[in-house]
Amino acid sequence: MKNLIMGFSTNQERRSVEIFCRSALQSHGRDNCDVVIISNKYEEYFLDLEKIGVKFVMTPSKYSSSTNRACKIINRLVLNSLRISKKISIGKYIPDVIKTYPLMIETWHHPHFARWFAYKSYLEMNRNYQDVFISDVKDVVFQSDVFVKSGQEYLNLFKQHVVYGDDDWDTRWYSDAWGEQELKKILGKPALCIGTIMGSLSSIRKMVDTLVGFFEKYPFRGIEQAGFNYLIYHDMIDVRYTVVENVDHQVATLTRGAYTLVEFDGKNIVRKREKSIIPAVHMYDRFPDTMRIADLY
Repeated sequence: MKNLIMGFSTNQERRSVEIFCRSALQSHGRDNCDVVIISNKYEEYFLDLEKIGVKFVMTPSKYSSSTNRACKIINRLVLNSLRISKKISIGKYIPDVIKTYPLMIETWHHPHFARWFAYKSYLEMNRNYQDVFISDVKDVVFQSDVFVKSGQEYLNLFKQHVVYGDDDWDTRWYSDAWGEQELKKILGKPALCIGTIMGSLSSIRKMVDTLVGFFEKYPFRGIEQAGFNYLIYHDMIDVRYTVVENVDHQVATLTRGAYTLVEFDGKNIVRKREKSIIPAVHMYDRFPDTMRIADLY
């Protein structure tokens, strides 16, 4: 049974997508792993990636940073109207309309939220996988096999060398979304990264279903990663998971603290201490020396 590496890519640069796809297939092999990219439009270079085994799936996502203010206001009015109608008695009179709510989020909302609805649809219809790695596309490169091959039910959530209370984006995102009082409850706890999640198929499906349900309920409540961590620290994830240390295991997310623990040796981004290869490196494009990995693809 194959494994799956899946990402959502809309309005992204060709080079980033190619590095993600080519490194994933080189590290895992098309006979062992499907690499699936969910995108909102066909690009000519997709043909070259299809030839090496990449699969592309369509999303209706129409989000663009250039969308004008009037469209954004109308989009939010429609989404909030559907959300509220779903909660109150009127919803039972228009069930077919209410069912379009998840599709409208995928179509109109920011890709960080829309992608989870696309992942849910794909995993609902494609269940012949053993393990799944859901990943950002823009800034992830694979260097070796990322999967743990445990044969067990598992879900791995990854640290990123950031704790709440640090002068960092995660602290600001959480405070902006949930307020200072909620932030105080989790000060000193790790801010986990939503950009890389790995687990057995059934555990990943449960995690994705939980995120979709949460984002349906709170579609405009701050940054997606703040919602993800809110779920974790309020024990709202109905699946057993393991919090995995950054850099030491399958994934290195190169925040400022983690960057000091790695180096580029000319062929791979390695752990500085023992010079061992890290299977997946997230945010490699933040620093000039680790960005040199891109020249290999």
